[in-house]
Amino acid sequence: MNRLSLFLIYNLFFIVSCGKSPLFDHTSETGLESLRSLTSLDSSLHSISGEWNARVYWQQGPLVFDECQMTLMVTNKNGELVDFPSLPTLSPWMPDHGHGTSPVIVKRLEKGIYFFSEIFFIMPGFWEMQLDMGGERVKWSVQL
Repeated sequence: MNRLSLFLIYNLFFIVSCGKSPLFDHTSETGLESLRSLTSLDSSLHSISGEWNARVYWQQGPLVFDECQMTLMVTNKNGELVDFPSLPTLSPWMPDHGHGTSPVIVKRLEKGIYFFSEIFFIMPGFWEMQLDMGGERVKWSVQL
């Protein structure tokens, strides 16, 4: 097989690997200006065990094609701020496309308060936010 054929096959595989591509489907396109107008999608989260609750506050975003930042405030059943032995992790994931983005940077600001930066939504669509904390995984969604 010559190099041109390999090049074409590789690029064709790359284009179709994410399923329905936004490069070819513009029916749901809203334009960058309206995406930037989504500035506050704060969320309340609850652990499966009921041991902790969390509140997500977006400082920047959620936006497509730009860095997003959020703060997470974690409390116990009594409303007191709580920490865990290890830092929480956040994984933005696109279940419709089978990929996500990483790494997200997390920093403990003080007891029970965590700052997440370098969150990048690389394309518009349905995003599932997967938060691993205290041995549990909690999910919420963001539509961009």
